[in-house]
Amino acid sequence: SCFFILLPHTPFMPTTLLWILILMSSLNSGREKLFIKPTSSVEIKGTSNVVGFTCKIDGDRFSDTVVVAFENKEKTFVFSDFKFPLPVDDFSCGNSFLTKDFKKTLCEEDHPMLTVTMLRFTQTRVHDLGIMDWGILDSEFTVAGVKKTYRIEVRRELSDFGFIMKGEVVVDMCAFGIEAKSSLPMVKVDDDLLIRFSFAFDQL
Repeated sequence: SCFFILLPHTPFMPTTLLWILILMSSLNSGREKLFIKPTSSVEIKGTSNVVGFTCKIDGDRFSDTVVVAFENKEKTFVFSDFKFPLPVDDFSCGNSFLTKDFKKTLCEEDHPMLTVTMLRFTQTRVHDLGIMDWGILDSEFTVAGVKKTYRIEVRRELSDFGFIMKGEVVVDMCAFGIEAKSSLPMVKVDDDLLIRFSFAFDQL
């Protein structure tokens, strides 16, 4: 905690007030470390003319520490080079045929990693009880070697220890230059994929 004492009026008062304002403003900006917990996950959902599918990755792939620089403690913060590569081979789609097709679709042999980069969070509104808020997450997804930036509406569940950030975005496979692969000739997979994520952070 920081305490400030206003001094009686002296010729040096302007300088004193200036330092007080600088110190107070530092409370609303700075840097902080966050730990992304292995309870985090990423799901990729798709549909076809036959059945839908969900491919998921979670666990220790998300166990990492990140530094964030915040312009305002709650409203805006910037992730400092926070990217985590997700091995395509670690995604599971529920059965071996779907999983194999999914890995072919993402061109695993040439591009074994799907990379998520979190750039910036900007708060837009807060729950009346302060237990959650909503905002915009600027992020990048690199799939099959192609990078695309998205602005995603997210929700944060807040606690004394950190927060859980949840969101989803629809992406077009064609934007990444990939085409759905299917082991069954009669099955046609739609181009749109829903990427849904849940990132759990603890403050360090």
